[in-house]
Amino acid sequence: MLAWKHFQLQPVKHQAKFFESNNNQDNRGRGHIVGPQSALTDFLAANNISAADIRRDAIARRRAAEAAEALGAAGTADDQLASEAAATAAVARAERATKAKNKKQEEILAKIRASKKSKRAAKKSKKPDSDDDDDDYDENEEAKRLFNEQYAPLPGQLEFCANEECKKRFTVTPYSVAGPEGGLLCARCGKELEAKDGPSKKRKRGRPSGSGAAGTAAKASRRRQVQSRMLDGISPIGARSLIDMCVDVLANNVQMADDLGDLPDAMIDKIGRNLSKRRQLKPSTLPLFTRYEADTVNIYDCSYLAAHDLISIFQKCPGLQHLRVKDAIFFNDEVMEYLIDRNLELETLSIHGANLISEDTWAKYLKTKGHALKSLKVYCTDRHFGDESLAYVRTYCKSLERLKVCNNQKVTSQGVKEVGYMTNLKHFGLHLYGNEVSSDVFVDLVTRLGNQLITLSLKDVHTLDNTVLDAIHHHCTSLLKLRIMGSEEVSDPGFVRLFSGWKNRPLDFLDFQKCRLSDSVNPRNNTNMKGLCSDGFVAMMENSRKFIKHVDVNSCRHIGKEALEKVFEEGIEYPDLKMVELSFIEAVDDYVVGLIFKACPKLKNLAVFGCFKVRDVRVPKGRILLGVPTAKGMVIEGDEP
Repeated sequence: MLAWKHFQLQPVKHQAKFFESNNNQDNRGRGHIVGPQSALTDFLAANNISAADIRRDAIARRRAAEAAEALGAAGTADDQLASEAAATAAVARAERATKAKNKKQEEILAKIRASKKSKRAAKKSKKPDSDDDDDDYDENEEAKRLFNEQYAPLPGQLEFCANEECKKRFTVTPYSVAGPEGGLLCARCGKELEAKDGPSKKRKRGRPSGSGAAGTAAKASRRRQVQSRMLDGISPIGARSLIDMCVDVLANNVQMADDLGDLPDAMIDKIGRNLSKRRQLKPSTLPLFTRYEADTVNIYDCSYLAAHDLISIFQKCPGLQHLRVKDAIFFNDEVMEYLIDRNLELETLSIHGANLISEDTWAKYLKTKGHALKSLKVYCTDRHFGDESLAYVRTYCKSLERLKVCNNQKVTSQGVKEVGYMTNLKHFGLHLYGNEVSSDVFVDLVTRLGNQLITLSLKDVHTLDNTVLDAIHHHCTSLLKLRIMGSEEVSDPGFVRLFSGWKNRPLDFLDFQKCRLSDSVNPRNNTNMKGLCSDGFVAMMENSRKFIKHVDVNSCRHIGKEALEKVFEEGIEYPDLKMVELSFIEAVDDYVVGLIFKACPKLKNLAVFGCFKVRDVRVPKGRILLGVPTAKGMVIEGDEP
């Protein structure tokens, strides 16, 4: 223990003797026989510590302790002087290090200034009247900027805070903020500087954004933003419009906006969509959209709005006629009762997620205000809008032209039968959830309303079969949009009969996604031709070639390559087709995609998610190819339409 204490207290004393001991050991003869030694003996020998040294050190420590007891207070004063001397020495070392660093920095800055000065010599000779002081100032500023960019500390290194009042030592990270006079700031000073400058002003980091990991992350972020816009249906080709940039600036500084002024409704709607996407539609920003003269209010995210916020919409907009609210989880009986009592008669009501409105309140509203409704869309209201409410719609909403009911568990066959007696209905959409409705009910509905229907959308009606397709063929003569999604009973011959010799004008919108054989054991063995297959696809495209704008056959995996090549072969053109969805169709390959681009001159988006034969396609200018199953992901070329 004594030897170990000696080693800890005085590690420098025997450092010179260590090399002398090694020389003495080298001079010893190699014929000596040495017996086993303990670990402590080996350690002492390795560090050249002998028993005499230990004894001398012990005597010295004892005498020092006796002298310290004798001195008493004088010893305490000496310790204070020693600590002060050590602190002074540390400060002196820090000053010397700082001076050396500044000297090196000045040398580098001098080299940078000299190189910049030589490059600007020609410009100065051409402009003899230029101000030398300004040039020197510019050179100094540019030299400092280049020095800070090129010689900034790397992440993980230690650096002193550039704030003169702080000078704290900290570890550099990729997010360390650069000080206004150069250097880097610690985390606390960086936050204070950003808070002082405001949230909208972006400070430059320690290293340039175009280099290293930070530059790679910035590029990845920009790429994700472009791909997000592509998935939203916004073409990122070329420079962004001034309107889009203004909307983004407003969204970034929405807390500073007091009023939207006299902007048109389309612009206000775009701002509302942008804020909803950012989850910034809150009670503080809601007044921007509830103007006194507004007759249309679209709120695409009501998750932050309470019942009294929704009531304020009706208080501030006395002339409101069209209301659309999404995620309206707090749109409850209290809000609906207030709407009933107000002198407001809505022509359009689209409500999503309002599952706190009871069936009785729906009945009261439809009885009181239903006569003015022309469009009613109800989404995701759980079990509080069902057959009884549809019966009230039939009885009291005589002017209703558009009805859409989606994901409401209480709608059954009886409710669909009530829809068949709405004599003015032109647009009908139904998305079943959990309940099965027989095909006979839809046949009766199409028979009664088919000659006046413009839009017919039936989602997840799994029992719908060819009898409904035959009824559409015989009774629908004004359809522009047809959607049948997720049906497992329709077959390819039924689609062929539907589009062969149909008296209806060519359709604008066709959506038959997931109409396929749902056999997970043997999905390719489709002997009964369930779903939309090759012949039905060919008949569909030939019938609607002149006016078709949107085609969605997602997951109709039994469409063959021969049918695709026949539909889009050279010489055939679809003049108005803008959107094609061919995801999860195995037959789609590079050749088919090339044919589609040639046959559709106005095509904007082509989706091929899950089409693993699409590998390397040359995308024409102004087109977007979504879902390429490679590292490219989304391909876009050119900057012209």
